[in-house]
Amino acid sequence: MTKYQITENNFKALIDWKGTIKENKCEVKPRTGTFSETEGHDNCSDCPGNYWNGGNCYYKTSSSEHNLKDDLTQINDNFKQIDSISNKHRVLKGSDSEDEFNNIKQSLTIAVGQIRDICDDNNSVVDGFFRNTCLAEHADFVVFPKSTTERIKNLSKGLERYVGRISAITYSQFTAFQNDLKKLLKLQTERKKDKQEYDDLPNSFNRENFAKAGELQNRIDKTKIQIQKLFKELDKNCAFILFDAEIEKILANIKKELFEPSSSNPFAGLSRDKGKSNYILADKDTEITNDSDNGNNNETPSEGWPWGKITLYGGGGLVVVIGLVWFYKWSKKIS
Repeated sequence: MTKYQITENNFKALIDWKGTIKENKCEVKPRTGTFSETEGHDNCSDCPGNYWNGGNCYYKTSSSEHNLKDDLTQINDNFKQIDSISNKHRVLKGSDSEDEFNNIKQSLTIAVGQIRDICDDNNSVVDGFFRNTCLAEHADFVVFPKSTTERIKNLSKGLERYVGRISAITYSQFTAFQNDLKKLLKLQTERKKDKQEYDDLPNSFNRENFAKAGELQNRIDKTKIQIQKLFKELDKNCAFILFDAEIEKILANIKKELFEPSSSNPFAGLSRDKGKSNYILADKDTEITNDSDNGNNNETPSEGWPWGKITLYGGGGLVVVIGLVWFYKWSKKIS
């Protein structure tokens, strides 16, 4: 999976760079577009306006010169600490022993705590995510849009709930959850096989087909009940957060959502109290979804009406019986 790269345009969208220029009383108005490696404006010795307008950042306190293009490399490197949360999450759910589980859980907790510390206020954000750049050298004058500030707060709140739930998981809960997921995968595989065998039965009516259809339908219904029961138990288990497909996706896309949000609060899912019946095993990227919970208690495979082939077979026999009874009564009436 290709890691998200921060570009000049979406970096400028995160920062109120025009407001930053005005805050610093820059002598020129902000320009739009991409101007990296251009000269900016003349005689700018202590003004980030030159930096945002495409030139170098000459701060009196700086021992080096910054430009936006080079700083983007540093910024992308700084944001790698966010990627570590997703990486540690995936490693944790693949733990093979209790000691490994507890050690990785502690490491993940520390990593989340470091990100939450950075999200405390604007100065912390600049010092943490934009260290060794032009912004960090003049942090007091960096202006963040309200939407950016809210997004960072939402991330901090979501991570707080997330790490609280991670800390509460015991190794026994973790292994029990993982074992139940494997049972679910086995049950769903068996159910799929039975449905296919059911669908492949010939539509001709005979005693053998009728018996086989009934046997398969009974097995499919029992498996469905087992699957639904297991999902209900898993959704209430606090270990759900390690295997939840949506949460894993949120963690993998934190950086992208900060710069290019898909909603007003893309981190809301981190605060959920229970699962949503959509999980991923540790040793494979197979999603286990409760596709049997479709509200149809008389569900049958690949049939658009409740009784399926059983009705077809049984109905055919019933028609024959009714026909014989009608013929008998008709013949007696004539005689």
